[in-house]
Amino acid sequence: MIPADRQPFISVCIQTYQHASFIRECLDSVLKQETRFPYEIILGEDDSTDGTREICIAYAAKHPGIIQLFLRSERDKIYIDGAKTGRFNFIGNLRAARGKYIALVDGDDFWCDNFKLQKQVDFLEANPDCSMSFHNGFKCFERGKPFIKEEDFLSRVTTKFERGYLLTLKSNPFITSSCIFLRSNIDDMPAWFYDIPFLDYSLHIHNNRKGKIGFLPDLMSVYRIHAGGMWSSQRAPVNQVKLWRLYTIMASNLWGQEREAFLLKRNIAGRDLIWFFKSNLWEDAGWFRKELHSGEFPGDEKLLLELDAAPGIKYYMYNFRNYTRKIARKLIKGN
Repeated sequence: MIPADRQPFISVCIQTYQHASFIRECLDSVLKQETRFPYEIILGEDDSTDGTREICIAYAAKHPGIIQLFLRSERDKIYIDGAKTGRFNFIGNLRAARGKYIALVDGDDFWCDNFKLQKQVDFLEANPDCSMSFHNGFKCFERGKPFIKEEDFLSRVTTKFERGYLLTLKSNPFITSSCIFLRSNIDDMPAWFYDIPFLDYSLHIHNNRKGKIGFLPDLMSVYRIHAGGMWSSQRAPVNQVKLWRLYTIMASNLWGQEREAFLLKRNIAGRDLIWFFKSNLWEDAGWFRKELHSGEFPGDEKLLLELDAAPGIKYYMYNFRNYTRKIARKLIKGN
């Protein structure tokens, strides 16, 4: 192990909340990293009530020269669209990082290659035209066996994606725990990072403006799918609404090619919401209709016409099916 009192070359930012079942595996996977440079762990514990905080305190006490523990408070939580988030914790961790590079990993995920940090840093050091690096990764359900589908492989070879690459994609293809980027990238972190629903994707877009994306084909991290996950635990249309908010904010704050890309993504997200509301007519679409009626963005008028158009027979069929399922879920939950 490299002496812990040396200036870290890379800062590993771990955000954790209600991860008592997973945080040990996460921390152990980072502490097992074999590197030729010193690294630090910036561990932000977001006032959990399930024992996560106590586990983090114990690990920090055992590794005082490596782990910097930040015990966040409930009063510091930032609300976005009325929902409590871990945004203060996430950005606080980034601000506390001292290394040349920052690596990200959520407290419910983990790394599965002890040389992950060394491999990615070696690549970035050899390719200064890259502002960040990713790699292939596994997924797993709860404590199931890690898996990866053929379509999830982003590349089978080491490669570089150009600036603006992420703008060409429908969604974020990268696992957050595979991300490493230059800390200097966030010297000009936008103020709207505090308001946007998904910070990881916005951060990747911001970093990709600084340089190319380096990609390694190695499978070096595991993304865990579980009931408490930020994305997988949500029922429609929560995530669809978040995507609408995400693209609206991005389109409002970016210009040129970037603005056009997010206007297109916003339009697609809008049509997804129209499908949901017309297939679930009992759901309140008032807020959505009000935003479209403002006509702030190109295409809003057309979306509004689609939303208000009389539903055809296929929508009534979907409404019958969806309402039946809703009643069934209530009955099951009641039992």
